[in-house]
Amino acid sequence: MKRILAATFAMFLLISVFAGFSEPNRNWAVSLRRASQAYAGAISAENSETADILEIPVYERYAESLDAAGASDETEYISSHDYVMTNIYANSPMSEYIALQLVNRSEEFSLKDFPEAADIPALLDALTEAYYQNNANIGGVELNQIMCDFNTLTLQIPYALSADEQRLLQEDIAIEAGSVLSRITTLGMSDYQKAEAINNYLCESSVYDIDAKADLLNLPSGKIISDTYKYSQTAYGVLINHRGVCQSYAEAFKVLANRAGLSSIVVTGVLNGTGPHAWNRVYADGRWFTLDATNNGVTGDTNKFFNLSAEAAAEYFTEDDRYILDSALGLFR
Repeated sequence: MKRILAATFAMFLLISVFAGFSEPNRNWAVSLRRASQAYAGAISAENSETADILEIPVYERYAESLDAAGASDETEYISSHDYVMTNIYANSPMSEYIALQLVNRSEEFSLKDFPEAADIPALLDALTEAYYQNNANIGGVELNQIMCDFNTLTLQIPYALSADEQRLLQEDIAIEAGSVLSRITTLGMSDYQKAEAINNYLCESSVYDIDAKADLLNLPSGKIISDTYKYSQTAYGVLINHRGVCQSYAEAFKVLANRAGLSSIVVTGVLNGTGPHAWNRVYADGRWFTLDATNNGVTGDTNKFFNLSAEAAAEYFTEDDRYILDSALGLFR
């Protein structure tokens, strides 16, 4: 289970509990703080044969657009404007609900229907999965500044993007994903060939954003999102701007893989000998394997970190437990 520390900032997660108001008998609040500044990630998984993943379409944000489009119902609107529809991926109802709120950019919402949210480790587990799993359509959250009122189980979320910026991010990524796949995949391709084509495309079309990485390493205390390079921390960076850090590569691979019908997850942890990192695992031709599009691109060898077994991957990567529910950690190996 994720670490909860009251006396040190040296570990990955810190929970700091304090009185939210000066008057007596007012609500207490919890600041959910993360000390790691090198990356934020996303994860998606949808293979029902290997994991019990919840998936629901998101319509709530687009009610006004639905009316403006003159569509008779949501199905018609989504069918003709699929670039404004996204999906939620989660391993529990609470994680699913949190992810739905984040993708809809809800600044404040209650978890009162989930009594388990009163348990700090359970809340952190669901919150971090919801974020890492779905950030391609969220665009960044300052996780260490999230506030929770435990009397009402209400979360307050600080987003990196405005509502308009988030919606444009969702639309642009969806459109670009379809365009890319129409060029790099063909009918009859095996799942493995699709994964290889996506990996090769990312390596050949994008470059690692060294300036963004330098900025991330020098962020002020309490921040994990760069104001200057915020898009380089999302799938938008690699897919649209063709520049990004490891998080961007990993999210972009996941977006393209899922759109191509593959199950893929973003894994977070450490690239041995360097520092925090994000990479992917993908399910192809009946098995899960590991790949790292970031380093495949940086090294110029698109196959160096591709099709790695769990044992081979362990020689290069040490994963953490933040990217997915603890109960699901063993499902993608």
